[in-house]
Amino acid sequence: PNGQALITQSDLDVLSRLNLRSGDGSLFDPATAAVLSDWLKGRSAENMVYQLSGHLAAMQLNLLHSDFTGVTASAMVRVENPDGTTRSVSVADLIAEARLALAGGPDPDSPVQTLVVHSGHPDRAYFTSLKNALDAANNNTGFVFGGITLKQLALVGLHYDVQSETLRVSGDVNGDGLVTLIDLTAFAIGYVTGGTTWTDGDLNGDGEVSLVDLSIVASNWRKSVGYRR
Repeated sequence: PNGQALITQSDLDVLSRLNLRSGDGSLFDPATAAVLSDWLKGRSAENMVYQLSGHLAAMQLNLLHSDFTGVTASAMVRVENPDGTTRSVSVADLIAEARLALAGGPDPDSPVQTLVVHSGHPDRAYFTSLKNALDAANNNTGFVFGGITLKQLALVGLHYDVQSETLRVSGDVNGDGLVTLIDLTAFAIGYVTGGTTWTDGDLNGDGEVSLVDLSIVASNWRKSVGYRR
């Protein structure tokens, strides 16, 4: 979620236990939403722990506000390992893995005081792989269904709803399993009002309801799908 207004003290308490790091590698304590916002805006990849921390914090907030974002702990994320192989892990497990990496040692509850992973560090590729996985998932492109990415599903006219863990026809805006006039109406409303979500009609996930989304509705007209993961 975007905006400091959505962030609660409870959220900040959870973030404070993630072993988040600042640019100098020191542990970061998000005391307030404003402090967190400034920290997120200032992050860079010079010290990869800072960049990883930013994406980890964003994913944790997405999970904490799942009613708004649709992200669930069991949703699967694609991770490309440093050797080029890939694996799928749950959001919960990816968060735990990143927290452990940022601890800088074997115990996530006993982090080292300073952790620096600059260019040339032997573990930089691993930290980068975690960062990339979180980044993609935060932008709704890294989730997978049965090992298949959402982009690959879209190419065959399907969409995986992360929140309900349901496979839909790409164009089924209201989730009733069929692309009909009801979905076209929802698209029209979203188009006029400037919608930005799937239920508004943003079917390709680019942040706006456009004629591209209308073409998706048209290409899947009257199609249906009815099975879950």
